[in-house]
Amino acid sequence: MAQIVSSILNKNYGITGRPGQKTTCPFCGHKTFSIKSDDTLGKCFHPDCGKFITKWSDEKNRDYQFLEKVYDLFHRQLVNHPDESSRIAWEYFTSERNIDPGVISDSMVGVIPPGFNISELIEGNESPDPTQTDSSRESQPDIPVKLHNMLFNKSGWLCFFYTDQYHRIRSIKLRKPYTKEFAFFKPFDTAGVFGITTFTPEPGNLCPDDPLLVCEGEFNQLQLQSLCARKAKAESKEPGYVSACAVGGVLGADFETIRAITKKAVICFDHDISGAGFKLVENAREYLNIEAFTTHEPDSDLDDYIRSFGEDYASAWTGIKGLIEGRKHYAKFFEPVAREIYHIRQKQCLHDCRREFEIHNEAFREVISDLTERSKFYRDLMGAYIFMEGEKRLIPIDRDNTEFTLLLAKYGINKTETIYKYTEQELYNYAHQSGEETRVHRHAYYNKKTNRLYLYNFDNQIYRICTEEIQLVNNGTDGILFLSDRSSIPFTIPENGNSAGLIENLLLDKINFHNSDLTIDESRIIVLIWFLSLFFESIMPTKPILAIIGEKGSGKTITLRKTGIILFGDKFNVTPLPHKPEDFDTALTNNSFMAIDNADSRCRWLEDRLAIAATGGTVKKRQLYTTNKLVEIPIHCYLAITSRTPRFQRDDVADRLIIMEVERYEQPISEDILLGEIRENRNPLLGEVVKMIKDVLKALEVNRDYKDSGGFRMADFGNFAMKIAKQSGFEEQMRGIFKKLMMAQSVFTLTADPIFDLLQIWSNEPNNTGHEVTSGGLCKELADLATKENIEFPYREKTQVFAHRLKNLIPNLDHFFEITKRTGGGRRMYYSFRPKNTENKQ
Repeated sequence: MAQIVSSILNKNYGITGRPGQKTTCPFCGHKTFSIKSDDTLGKCFHPDCGKFITKWSDEKNRDYQFLEKVYDLFHRQLVNHPDESSRIAWEYFTSERNIDPGVISDSMVGVIPPGFNISELIEGNESPDPTQTDSSRESQPDIPVKLHNMLFNKSGWLCFFYTDQYHRIRSIKLRKPYTKEFAFFKPFDTAGVFGITTFTPEPGNLCPDDPLLVCEGEFNQLQLQSLCARKAKAESKEPGYVSACAVGGVLGADFETIRAITKKAVICFDHDISGAGFKLVENAREYLNIEAFTTHEPDSDLDDYIRSFGEDYASAWTGIKGLIEGRKHYAKFFEPVAREIYHIRQKQCLHDCRREFEIHNEAFREVISDLTERSKFYRDLMGAYIFMEGEKRLIPIDRDNTEFTLLLAKYGINKTETIYKYTEQELYNYAHQSGEETRVHRHAYYNKKTNRLYLYNFDNQIYRICTEEIQLVNNGTDGILFLSDRSSIPFTIPENGNSAGLIENLLLDKINFHNSDLTIDESRIIVLIWFLSLFFESIMPTKPILAIIGEKGSGKTITLRKTGIILFGDKFNVTPLPHKPEDFDTALTNNSFMAIDNADSRCRWLEDRLAIAATGGTVKKRQLYTTNKLVEIPIHCYLAITSRTPRFQRDDVADRLIIMEVERYEQPISEDILLGEIRENRNPLLGEVVKMIKDVLKALEVNRDYKDSGGFRMADFGNFAMKIAKQSGFEEQMRGIFKKLMMAQSVFTLTADPIFDLLQIWSNEPNNTGHEVTSGGLCKELADLATKENIEFPYREKTQVFAHRLKNLIPNLDHFFEITKRTGGGRRMYYSFRPKNTENKQ
């Protein structure tokens, strides 16, 4: 924002546009060259960009040359003020309206001389006679005749010359000094704007991408330039004018010319009590995207605002900066573009032979032309996106996305039509060819370099959180983009409020933990740290999966629903285990948090998917609009899962779980009451979470080089938790929690395999304790024991499968047995098992 403000207030431009002087090339913008005009103004070739400026007909050029002569005469009359009426005009500018004399000299203003004879400016000195009939006037220039009639009996009136983007005079506004009597001479179809020719040559030239400050009245623009001149003089600097113009009023403002001059118009509208000034903004939105602001006081304009500071030019300058910084964005109306597209799609006549794809292409060009003005395009591995600049909304280019469907509907393109699919694919192609590569976020993003966390409020704004402050900024700030999500409910962080203890009271305390090796308080600590880690996914390539295990009525599902409602709002719900792995993959790559509920049935693909999700793997998908090209999409989703009879106890999966056992509530509590507490307090709950995030940021900053993971196998999460614990003074307690968690993981894995139960029985036999045995021999002995104990043993006569499984279980069995291994002859592996102390057994 500061850059734009600086650009508006500090851009310097020079007077130009007349033959023999420097002017801006309308094609390359930043170059300058001298107009060389003989009998045709505008018949100029610019060598740097290699293009001709548009050639105009001799008749038009005579008109422009004539108006240039009028301007030169009237301007000299004002600046030199040789007579009484001219001196009155000069006094009105300088004394009454407080306009700087240098600005008057540099601006296209003038005064009508007394006894002015327009014939002096016409070739051949033909005097126009307004009493002649139209037929007898054919040989006389039409514009001089009209101007002669307009200027009749207006000696001493002020003249403001309006020009187009090429600095050709298009109209003249007349005003009688010390009155509000006006007249307007508009010989062409467009009026032009006032003041665009007032600028200084360095450091830059006017081009379509420069921000342009658009005022309503001429004296607003002149007063602003006067402030520039006076401020520069007070600071002993060379005067430099800002990029600014005036449109002369709400009615008849020439936004066609403004659109040709710039794509970044910032409008300063008059603060009328009636609201008439804001009508200028509404009219501008028919043509282009704009930003707008006004003054603080009712019934005032920019001229009044600047003059209210007197000679305190620095404060006036600062005040204007403040006004500009508070500007609002107003997007161009869609209706004019939709009407044009509708017209394109109609058959123009009976002989209109355009084919369907030609009509679609022509309509698409209108869409892309409009979108490139009001938005930016981005791309990543997931797809392509449109970032609506005015709304700060990021929309995926996806035919099944509601936001995208609604966007095309604004152009009159319905999802049921063929043109919808054509437009979608062309937009997708355009984004991948011309869009900026980025990474799109869905919920939160932590920047490790700056130690800032960005939290999306689901209303196209971001809470930018650091250790010292929280700022609410627009989506896209610092290049951080969050995807629009209609399924999530916006929230507001309370500025002040005592929300301490809400997370503990409404979430953690309501979980009915089973009192196992982990105490209830330890269980609450690890769940809280897991919850906070959801906001720091960018430093969690590996993410532990929260597994809540318990019987029916133990609150497994409602705990995860509460978590989701805090994060995403009331529409969040848990997800049943999908039947197809591709459905699971789709959900995994399109969410930042997913809660799988009741994963009790045996599913042959689930364990593989859980392992990939936890280890930061990728999902392979066919790239949109290709036949066989696969892209690997990284997983950025946190998982939580509930189960009564878990079927995901494979050792590599269990090592990635945070296993929380819960018990059935003795007195069931209404789900509506429990969820209602979260809904009603969501904003204060998130306010408390943000305070916790600030503490986490401080811990990450202070312990940036701390490498300890507490021995936890999920090292990224372990290091995150240990940094928090070290900062808060419970480092050793955190190590103990991790030790118990890993024990729970081993129990979770081993209880699903008969090897553990049989080894406990087998190793307690005196002859077997510490006895060396090969894996094949152990397989046979455990098979015999299984027959005796009536235990199912799937490895019978499958010694190689048993050996592989035993090798994988060793890290888990190590919690319960003292295990020795050695390699003997023939590369056979020998094992011995000795039970550890009974208090370490499950």
